[in-house]
Amino acid sequence: MDFLFNLPALFKVLVTFGLILFLNQVRVHLSLALFLGIIFLGIWTRVPVLSVLKVIGRESSNYPTLALVTVVTEILILSHLMKTSGQLSRIVESFRGVFRSQKAFTVSLPALIGLLPMPGGALFSAPMLEAALPDRGLSPERKTIINYWFRHIWEYWLPLYPGMLLSVRLLEVRVEAFILAQLPLTFLAVLAGWILLLGPIRGRIESPSGSPAQIGAFIRETTPVWIVILTLLASVLIAPLVRAFSGGPFSFPQYSSVIFGLLISLTWVISSNRIGFRAVLDSALNPDIYLMAILIFGIMAFRGILIESQAISGIQGELTRFHIPPVAVILFLPFLSGMVTGIAIGFVGASFPVVISLAQGLGGNLFAWGILAFGFGYAGMMLSPIHLCFALTKDHFHSRWIGNYRYLLPLVLLTLSGSVLISLILFRISS
Repeated sequence: MDFLFNLPALFKVLVTFGLILFLNQVRVHLSLALFLGIIFLGIWTRVPVLSVLKVIGRESSNYPTLALVTVVTEILILSHLMKTSGQLSRIVESFRGVFRSQKAFTVSLPALIGLLPMPGGALFSAPMLEAALPDRGLSPERKTIINYWFRHIWEYWLPLYPGMLLSVRLLEVRVEAFILAQLPLTFLAVLAGWILLLGPIRGRIESPSGSPAQIGAFIRETTPVWIVILTLLASVLIAPLVRAFSGGPFSFPQYSSVIFGLLISLTWVISSNRIGFRAVLDSALNPDIYLMAILIFGIMAFRGILIESQAISGIQGELTRFHIPPVAVILFLPFLSGMVTGIAIGFVGASFPVVISLAQGLGGNLFAWGILAFGFGYAGMMLSPIHLCFALTKDHFHSRWIGNYRYLLPLVLLTLSGSVLISLILFRISS
């Protein structure tokens, strides 16, 4: 049995990683799969059980982890309240009056729903998209990818998405820096989708549009989203002023501006929709919230056990000894995780602890490595057949997998090229 414990650390971590992905693939929730992986790796690397429990407790109780859990909880409650109160439906209806271009309106429907991270949210916009494109001769596959692609144009950088926030936490960078680096990918995704998907869509919306009243209704209904974004921007502007007046270093605690903005948004939604205490309580007690919180605790504990077991330092030595390019692992693990989990927080949580440790061994700009890894993970997630939005949209439009990938693959390759380019620029700047 000793030979099992003497196997290379890289092999142990990859097997553990594979076990986590396998368990998730056979419908074990990712949070439970991560904790099982933690115990498995701890035993295999001879970390005492008490030490494993201490790692879980330490990683689950520090401020950044608790703040991230708070943000995700607020987001899920906000999304649920906006949906059950009918505010999401009103947002879409008010948006009909903003654009005259049929192409712009087509893009706006899934993109608008994408502003809030709802599991399977593409299914919410699919019927609306179908109603907006009557008898236009579009194939089910094209409709599927239009809805699916534009639903996810914000997830690269929007601080309402848990995957983005977890990336910031693990890379230990400021939210603002991550947004600036990833923002060009949204423009690239829109441009690529506009050119490759919307060619057959022509014409203008016949109903009156663009009136001040209609635009005002849209702005009013989307107030919760603008509150969060403006609060984050305000914190970026205020921090330098505080530093200037105090004469010393100052920055807001991590995630504090997002937490505060979401709290104001929740208050606004509850007040403007006159939502009762019982409905708020039902949203707060949604089991999905607790599953997501446990998932975040598991991700951070998995990162901790990689350090506690000294697997990271072992891997770095083995990669040199076995001549395995660390770059190959940095690119492959996030892509595979994205394919298997079909969710951003899944590929970030499952692969980034390993990716970051390898990138630190390579030296250079860790942020650039993180952007590169995120790009490959995102590509895997968008191509994943178990991505909930993809699967639900496919079923709604009764499209074929092969036909869907014919439209989707070029889009993913284009945006992945954008991630590679951004990471190269960051490497160049830091050199």
